[in-house]
Amino acid sequence: MTCACRVILCPTDLSPVSDDAVELAFTLALPGGTVHLLHVLEEGVLATVGGGRPLPPTTQLPRLLEALERDLETRQRRLRPRLAASGSVLHRVHVAHDLPPASAIERSAAEVQAELIVMGTHGNGHHDDITLGSVARHVLAHTHLPVVLARPAVA
Repeated sequence: MTCACRVILCPTDLSPVSDDAVELAFTLALPGGTVHLLHVLEEGVLATVGGGRPLPPTTQLPRLLEALERDLETRQRRLRPRLAASGSVLHRVHVAHDLPPASAIERSAAEVQAELIVMGTHGNGHHDDITLGSVARHVLAHTHLPVVLARPAVA
């Protein structure tokens, strides 16, 4: 792939295909560039964290967001040895919780002035309508940025 950028947004849902997208994002980043890792905490997740008990956002959300940021940092450090890029690529972790995933991706891309979005997609069908996940489809339809998709391996 000939694309290399200084600022890349890489949304992650912490799945294996997202891990592949993170690796790809670091591979595509220029030395001195930054990969912005974004995780969007969906409303349904708030209700299931902590053994299925609803969490009152006013008291628990800040701690939950901090824990998620630490988890993203830890996961990124685990992936780092497998990455092709040297340690010259920086990363920043962002957690969003106030918008649906596709909208949060669009907003974050604008905020960090991303040149490229690299994301995983869980779509695994054989027709255009189901080949892409709904978030990836929305981002592709609404962004002016180039988007690179990592897909799960087909058995």
